Amino acid sequence: MFLSIFIIVVCLVFDQATKTIAHENLPRFHKISFINDTIRLQYAENAGAAFSIGANLPEAWRWAIFGLGQGIFLLLLAYYLIKNRHQMAVQFYGFVFILGGGLGNFLDRLYRDGVVVDFLNVGFGTIRTAIFNVADMAITLGLALLIWSMIQQSREEKKEDLDAIDDELPAKLQSEDPNPL
Repeated sequence: MFLSIFIIVVCLVFDQATKTIAHENLPRFHKISFINDTIRLQYAENAGAAFSIGANLPEAWRWAIFGLGQGIFLLLLAYYLIKNRHQMAVQFYGFVFILGGGLGNFLDRLYRDGVVVDFLNVGFGTIRTAIFNVADMAITLGLALLIWSMIQQSREEKKEDLDAIDDELPAKLQSEDPNPL
């Protein structure tokens, strides 16, 4: 449990520190480019969810969905992690990273008037990501770990099914009458 708390704290500290630096130092409406424009620092405030979904909703609706709703989700996720701390490690830590990133964005909504600070953009030419932050990276890593654990679990289940068939087949062949006529 110590490692999971450590991961959450590191996600929160790194996320909030980088957002504060971006908020205080990045010029608005200006892009700072690195590595032939592969990485851009570009300040943005997002009142919605990923890709600004819901940003144009009335403020009361945004607070209900993205503030209260996200807070309830994070509490339920924390409860789930406490109750299921002995589950498969990859899956568990996937949820830990999602919780760490979710808390980072939730703190923004609480202390930055309902908006989340984003400042990173990656891409090549016209193919670019949405503007994101460290909390979003933690959430994405968590989702990737969950997907990977589901793929691994599915492979293990298929292997177990094939092993069971391999175990049953010789016994079945021996029990059949070799001279059916």
